[in-house]
Amino acid sequence: MPAVCAVYGCGSRRHSDGVRFCRIPQIKLHRGDHERELTEKRRRLWIAAIGGPVKDFGESASVCSRHFVSGKSAGNWETSSVDWVPTLCLGADDGLRLRYGRAKKRGIVPHEINADDVAQKRKCSQPVKTVRHLLQILRNQPNEVNEPHHDTGNARPNFQDVMSQTHLTGQVSHIVNQDEHISRLRDQAELTRSVSQASLAGNDEQVRYYTGLPTYTIVVAIFNLVSPNIDVTHRSAMSKFQQMMIVLMRLKLNLSECDLAYRFDVAQSTISRVFKLTLDVLFTRLNHFILWPEREELRLAMPMQFREHFGKRVAVIIDCFEIFIDRPPNLSAGAQTCSNYKHHSTIKYLIGITPQGAISYLSNAWGGKISDKHIIEDCGVLMKLEPGDLVLADCGFDIAESVGMQCAEVKPPAFTGGKKQLAPAEIKVTSNIAHVRSHVQRCIGNVRKKYGILGGQIPVDYLETKDSQGWTTMDKIARLSCALTNLSNSVVSLN
Repeated sequence: MPAVCAVYGCGSRRHSDGVRFCRIPQIKLHRGDHERELTEKRRRLWIAAIGGPVKDFGESASVCSRHFVSGKSAGNWETSSVDWVPTLCLGADDGLRLRYGRAKKRGIVPHEINADDVAQKRKCSQPVKTVRHLLQILRNQPNEVNEPHHDTGNARPNFQDVMSQTHLTGQVSHIVNQDEHISRLRDQAELTRSVSQASLAGNDEQVRYYTGLPTYTIVVAIFNLVSPNIDVTHRSAMSKFQQMMIVLMRLKLNLSECDLAYRFDVAQSTISRVFKLTLDVLFTRLNHFILWPEREELRLAMPMQFREHFGKRVAVIIDCFEIFIDRPPNLSAGAQTCSNYKHHSTIKYLIGITPQGAISYLSNAWGGKISDKHIIEDCGVLMKLEPGDLVLADCGFDIAESVGMQCAEVKPPAFTGGKKQLAPAEIKVTSNIAHVRSHVQRCIGNVRKKYGILGGQIPVDYLETKDSQGWTTMDKIARLSCALTNLSNSVVSLN
């Protein structure tokens, strides 16, 4: 607590008899928009009323009780109180203080403040809307300063008799102009910083940038699906829609928690907590969008480029992709995640797409050192195959025997295997396989492009298993990214 009062010209000190100090209101950033705007407005009015070099006192600057009618400051919510802003003996106007002192010596100004004085001072201690009203009243009133004052004996001078009307009008006009300027700046900052449901409505380009989804209609449909499971209380700093947008923006733009905290004007710890809780909700509600279709459904919508070369037998096109992670501190985990191909610590996922281009399967995360064959044989994808199905894979997938155990067939591209060149028939088959297999690479690239978090470097704590069903945070992120990709247009032409 400072030793002196922050009011310009006031000599009160901390140890003065009967003097208490009230700290200048601070802006509450983490208690909702209403609390922030209320405290911001009150702090602005206090500083305008105090005058003088307030910045020299820092954030701990205080005002003594001599500047309040009741001897203490009102609460933030008591906006109608006369002591919501200090009004007595303010040092911004030296002429006012001298005139008040002379009037007090003549016995015109009593020590007690009656109801009329309180009501008059209340007009100058209201928030900005009341100050604007007072300015309008003063502009409409005649100038009483130059008119002669007739003393009636016991009559007390009103507020205009003590304060110069010209100076009051100038001070109030300055406050109003500053308030309007700050309001414009705050509105511009809100438009550039926050992402609200109103700002996204009808703006599909902005929706694609922030979420990766094609239209605002799909965003609203997802919100209606997940909103009943998102918890919001009276103490929550963000709405349900903002909590959902935090997850989508982190997946799409790979924004850090600190960046999101600045954008939504909350604490970084709040972003971390909201991201994990809302990610669980989105994962639970949207996980079923990755669906292995029935055989008859596949055959009815089989694209012509597959029918020409493989008939209607193709069930899935498989491949693996890797994601960079931080180096684990554990030596055993570091050995399992060290990728010989990427020369970095990675995790690996097996992805499968249908001939129509929809993601129909995604495995859990495996260490980057694990072979593709081991992942396919142990992840459970072979149990989804039916007799007669055809699997398209890269030549590195040596899984003919494993797929054959399910009475299915795998068609990898042909390779020379010591021969100088391939036979003409093998070249044609390999060309056909390579042509349709490129769709899975395009699908992987589409997921990475839409959701930049998969292209970044993942922290190790995202690989910890805290879910009762064994899902890691990274598994939820990968599956949610693929599920959202299924809501966009397919990379495969259905003609």
